[in-house]
Amino acid sequence: MSKDPQQTEQWHQIQEIMNDPDDTTPDQGDARKLGYVLEVIQEGVWDWKAKTGHVERSPGWYRMLDYDVGVFPETVFTWENVIHPDDFATVMQHFEDYTSGSIATYEIEYRCRKAGGEYLWIRDQGKIVERNPDGSVARMIGAHLDIHEQKIAQFTLHRQNELLSEDKFTLENLVKQRTSELQEANRKLEENIKQIDQLSNTDYLTAIYNRQKLEKELNHEIARSKRYRSPFSVALFDIDNFKTINDTCGHQVGDLVLQKIGQLTRENIRETDVLGRWGGDEFFIILPGVDLEQAMLSIEKIRCLISEAELYNSLKLTSSFGVTEYTQGDTVGSIYKRTDTALYQAKNSGRNRVVSY
Repeated sequence: MSKDPQQTEQWHQIQEIMNDPDDTTPDQGDARKLGYVLEVIQEGVWDWKAKTGHVERSPGWYRMLDYDVGVFPETVFTWENVIHPDDFATVMQHFEDYTSGSIATYEIEYRCRKAGGEYLWIRDQGKIVERNPDGSVARMIGAHLDIHEQKIAQFTLHRQNELLSEDKFTLENLVKQRTSELQEANRKLEENIKQIDQLSNTDYLTAIYNRQKLEKELNHEIARSKRYRSPFSVALFDIDNFKTINDTCGHQVGDLVLQKIGQLTRENIRETDVLGRWGGDEFFIILPGVDLEQAMLSIEKIRCLISEAELYNSLKLTSSFGVTEYTQGDTVGSIYKRTDTALYQAKNSGRNRVVSY
């Protein structure tokens, strides 16, 4: 589809600004450049500083997607979380091809989720404006442009031409009927997908993620860490002397304890963290963007909360934790093995403690 001439002209202005040869004072120049970008772009501007992982987004970006300005964390996770699942792999591949130098231009069209749940077609254009000495990206600036009306018009015209060639309906009746049918089919499909997804990814007892979903999320986090060179840590924990609870109080009480601990942990981690039941009385937490030192502090907080909570009547229990940080070359298996080793050390050194490995 051809580009909007006004949007194309705006993007040319951005590129000229970012390549301004008269800019000799980096700090003032950067601020001046960003100010110019915000003036000439009517849609959503983004500024990714790869060294810190910080992503600044203009107010227009939030307004374009109907979100309150500044409601999201200023990280790459915000961007990834609004991309349509069907477009995600293509967008990530295009991004990696550009940042690695395989292609010369970053420009791609895909769908982003709006505040109401519907999706908006956008054109994403960006430019690397600074690289590190090793050639990796240090800073990249770009813009999201609203192309939804053009896209919908293109799809509608294509579909109408197909149906009209079959000579079944007049154009007016055809559009009304097909629109209604597609809306209903999409509604039912989305409901079915949500139900299937929930059943396949959720632990039946604790209502948190199951092991299958945890492994998918862990693989996703490994890929993201490679892509952005961002840290992440994981924690494995279980309930101390849990077998005694089942033997003395019964399995119903044991199940209730697992549910309470799952709920307590979920309520005291970040929205971006991932919690699931690995199996039995073992729980697993993924902490994106967190190094080992930060992870130890966060997990210590969880340990204290569990030890202080009354899980059944006056019953109190403790938990032991193993923590590790992702390193280049890690797999799901190697990460789990280190956390399991750390958990074993926590058990052997007296339980109710957090050990890193």
